[in-house]
Amino acid sequence: MSKSKKHTPIWGFTSASSEKYDKRILHGKLRTRLRVAVKRMLLERSSEDYISPQYDEVHNKWKMAKDGKIYWHPKKYGGCIDFKKLMRK
Repeated sequence: MSKSKKHTPIWGFTSASSEKYDKRILHGKLRTRLRVAVKRMLLERSSEDYISPQYDEVHNKWKMAKDGKIYWHPKKYGGCIDFKKLMRK
């Protein structure tokens, strides 16, 4: 792995190291809405009106910790940072 490096200089534009907490909240909300929808379907005994909740209905992806990516061009930013060190995996 000594010669392993990234091929594209794209990094997350954030100060957060992980989205683990946000994903836990998202999946908890999604499971709750899914459970309610299934119970409602079983009570009404009609499966043709069943619509599964989608991720976008439950959670706003732009409110998560990592909200974007940035492209670092080596000619533009190569002089101000150690670009070779950043390109290592």
